[in-house]
Amino acid sequence: MFKSSKLLMGIFFILLSKTLLNAQFIVINTFEVEPYVQNKQGLAIDIAKVLFERANITYSIKSSPQKRAIIRTQQTRNNSVLFIQRSQERESNFKWVGPILITQTALFSLEENDTQIDVFKDVFSYPILVARGSADEEYLKGFGLNTQVANNDFQNARKLKAKRARFWIADTITASYHAKKAGVNIRKRLTLITTLRSLAFNINTSDKIIEHLNDILTIMYKDGTIKKILSSYKDKFESKDISRFFE
Repeated sequence: MFKSSKLLMGIFFILLSKTLLNAQFIVINTFEVEPYVQNKQGLAIDIAKVLFERANITYSIKSSPQKRAIIRTQQTRNNSVLFIQRSQERESNFKWVGPILITQTALFSLEENDTQIDVFKDVFSYPILVARGSADEEYLKGFGLNTQVANNDFQNARKLKAKRARFWIADTITASYHAKKAGVNIRKRLTLITTLRSLAFNINTSDKIIEHLNDILTIMYKDGTIKKILSSYKDKFESKDISRFFE
């Protein structure tokens, strides 16, 4: 009798936990960054949709400028922001689900560029293309380098094509996507840093929700779901630099 009661109580709490998760509604704040997010669609959006649907958590997607999306998430319960770099400076301001994707920031040039480069210091004397407001811009500022800043990386791809600069720094997916869009052949010269791109949640979000979503995301990596979603974009960018993380 006692064992039966414990079993029933266990089932009750499991069902209660699932019901509470189902009752949750999360706002996913996003900002435009092709090809990850564009008009509430894109690679990161596709991953997030599968994640929330498998977790049985209802959601809505709201698009706004990056700074506003981050501030809204910090200030408002049941809000998250997709997808930002998880860094030491941001760690304590949010609760985290991720990585949604593991990306690499790299140095690129035109395919025909034969400048000898062995280490990053070899390009310090050249102006370097970078997107305004990106973490890559902050990274270059840390070295005190001469940068040519554009509003987005598509402009940088076009500038590289026009030979207005010899080098460009961006993450590998972004660079490949915009280079293909601009019709320019690029060459990766150096990999600089590896970045964890994650879903950041308001600090008051239930730990149960964070744990549940992280568990589901782990399964999505293991069962090939993330790799499958990435492969669906193979006509838009070269995925070999990212797919190796899932093998």
